[in-house]
Amino acid sequence: MPTSVTLRRHPLSSLFLLLSLASAFASAQDPFDCYITDGNLKYDLNSLEGERTVTRESEMPPSIMVETVTFNLCKDLEQKEGVSSEDQCPSGTRACLTRASRKGDGDAQTLNVVPLAKSSRDDLEFTSLSSPTKGLSLTFKGPSYPILPGSDPIPQSFNLKLLCSTETSDPLFSSYDNKDVWVEWSAPAGCGFGASEDPDDKPGGDVDNGDGHEEKTVGSGIGYFFLLLLLAFVAYFALGAYYNYSTYGATGVDLIPHRDFWREVPYMLRDVVSHLCSAVRPRRSSSRGGYIAVSDMLIVIVSSFLSAHNSTISAVEVVRLFPTRLRVPSRISAGLCGAGPALLRCRHRSKFDSSPSTIPKEEPNGMPRYAAYVVTIGTEPGVYDDWGEAGECVLGVPGSLYKGYSTRYDAEEAFRRAQARGTVKVVHMHGERRRRAASSPPPARPAGASEL
Repeated sequence: MPTSVTLRRHPLSSLFLLLSLASAFASAQDPFDCYITDGNLKYDLNSLEGERTVTRESEMPPSIMVETVTFNLCKDLEQKEGVSSEDQCPSGTRACLTRASRKGDGDAQTLNVVPLAKSSRDDLEFTSLSSPTKGLSLTFKGPSYPILPGSDPIPQSFNLKLLCSTETSDPLFSSYDNKDVWVEWSAPAGCGFGASEDPDDKPGGDVDNGDGHEEKTVGSGIGYFFLLLLLAFVAYFALGAYYNYSTYGATGVDLIPHRDFWREVPYMLRDVVSHLCSAVRPRRSSSRGGYIAVSDMLIVIVSSFLSAHNSTISAVEVVRLFPTRLRVPSRISAGLCGAGPALLRCRHRSKFDSSPSTIPKEEPNGMPRYAAYVVTIGTEPGVYDDWGEAGECVLGVPGSLYKGYSTRYDAEEAFRRAQARGTVKVVHMHGERRRRAASSPPPARPAGASEL
């Protein structure tokens, strides 16, 4: 006896099927939200939200045909109050065409109300434009509509050509052929953006110069320049600190490469600013300014002459040879520290005072005096608190070398390092070391420094 089998569907499977169908229907009715992604390009059209109206007129004697297109890209058109439902498109419409006939100055009579676009995202087609002008082409599909009485309904569509531009212009009604409405609109929203976009897609981006090479923006180039400059400074300080540590065993602030130079930078900038100010507003010259310049030149000439003839007359004595009426300045340029055959061989451009008894606390331009001076090549190498005595060890001495320091500690450390490197040298004049005045104390040397 054959047995019959009855198949019964499980309630859970039926429920799952209903939910899937409902989800698919809801997805099909998902409204367009003005966000578009086309490959790697993205478009945000929210800046174009709002109802826009474009109109064109054509003469059809004895009447004038007025065609008006009202559209809103991001939301459905709102129902107008005081207008009958027959004279406006139904709800859920994004674009609507109204045809009216007007005779003379009379009121227009509505002939057709054509819904052009629906709200569903599935009824939207789009494509990116690349030439001749970049932009975005949108096509909203609408319901079918019979243009003439008794004719077959024709599917309608609203086509928007959105062109890339730096400014937003008014939309332009291009054409309507009883089925497709074409509107052209220029706005920045048509430029698009994205990771792989061409730089000239957006206004203000890089520009193609025509030979396939793109010119970067000025701001980007300056940013890269300062980034490279910063990296170069970091590498300079890092390598300099490593060199000072590995070579001299320096620690703390001594790790800074060319520390003395960086210490002088503020004063150098002050001198530059002072020079620029004096160039803009030159100071009033006087007849005595020439005497000062002549005095400096005479001191240089005499010092060079004495050095060439191996004279033992000191710089202070040279200054005392000049009459007081010459108004010898209280400072002599750093070039004098190598007067003679080794003229202008000083590494540091500080200034000497010609008279030890008149030591000013600061330069005329406000620069502070050095606390100590290190003579590494001269008749009496060592650390000096008085710049006048340091000058006696280098003025007129061939190949002399000295340097000023802001603190006594820095000067002593510099002298120790010079001795460690073997760069401290004694220059003998007439076959023996130059003799100091009986009242002058011997040069100060750091503790532990070897006698020369």
